Amino acid sequence: MHKNLAIYFKGGCSISSNVNLNTAIYILVLMFCFCNFELIYKQIDLRMVTTKIQITPHLAEYCIGKWGTAPNEPVCFPDSTELYFLIHDLTQKRPRGCHTDCGNLSIVIPNRSKSNDELIRKNPDTYNYLSDRSVKKIQDRIECMMLRELHELLDHNKHRKGICFIDTVYHFKCKYCIESITDEAFIKDHQRWRRKNNNLEKREYIRKTV
Repeated sequence: MHKNLAIYFKGGCSISSNVNLNTAIYILVLMFCFCNFELIYKQIDLRMVTTKIQITPHLAEYCIGKWGTAPNEPVCFPDSTELYFLIHDLTQKRPRGCHTDCGNLSIVIPNRSKSNDELIRKNPDTYNYLSDRSVKKIQDRIECMMLRELHELLDHNKHRKGICFIDTVYHFKCKYCIESITDEAFIKDHQRWRRKNNNLEKREYIRKTV
């Protein structure tokens, strides 16, 4: 018994031929096994080294909501973000007798071992320690990124869409599942930021009088 077998590949290419049914089944089994092998190979290739850091609770929630993939899974920062390169630069060899890492945010140590530049290669198996000072720098960068995103969103929604601050903050917190900070705290921070910027703009136009 023969059947017409059509095999389609990515890009629209296809192969169609008259083959025996048993042969067709054999080909499909081989293709299935190959796909599984490729998936396993990718999982092995993407083995991750993780650590934990202690940062402000609402910043940890922001990271998990923005870059997290699943509950209780470590956050993997994309290699297109500032945080990815900052963490890579700050990692160092673990000191002897160092305590086990603990904190409210589990992160993946960046792996740039495939880079052609020998100067920036740092094996995560060796360079996976972040000092308290390094964690403080990471926390400050996360806060800057979060507030920058929020400030832009608040001004855009207010002046372009007529959405009030309280509604924008509410949706921002829901989007990233932020619960450790109040809406009023975000709004007050935005108001302080705006007053500071307005004062800087006014100072540029003040002339000294003799």
